[in-house]
Amino acid sequence: MNWIEELIIREKTQDILFPFLQKYGFGGLEKALKEYDLAQQLYICKTKLSTHRLRIDDIYYLDIRGHNIRIHTADQVYVKYGTLSDELKTLSSYGFLRCSRNCAVAVNKIKTIQQSQIVLSNNQQLYMSQKYSWQILSWMMLASKK
Repeated sequence: MNWIEELIIREKTQDILFPFLQKYGFGGLEKALKEYDLAQQLYICKTKLSTHRLRIDDIYYLDIRGHNIRIHTADQVYVKYGTLSDELKTLSSYGFLRCSRNCAVAVNKIKTIQQSQIVLSNNQQLYMSQKYSWQILSWMMLASKK
């Protein structure tokens, strides 16, 4: 790419970026980039018979019965073998928290909390145990300050 092409690209970027920054500021840009990055992250759900690539942002929650982990998305439930602790080692950095002994929730999917019930953005209700409620409630308080 020659210097003229680079200049044209830089000018076009500035024409788009400056109005955005004026309207939303650097905090808005940082938030948009984080949301874009999250939307691009993939979770590999591997079973004996198949392998599925899921966008992490599509996962609402995970629950476990025995050693069968169920991954709940808006469209489907995927089942794999494992432990919830192992799954959280991967997913906790993407905003997943344990809400009970056998369930972990994507905190960005929480709409409200009513006593010991978590209501998700798809209106699914999950039980929140007292042991893990402080983590969920702390997250809700931090999110409301942003």
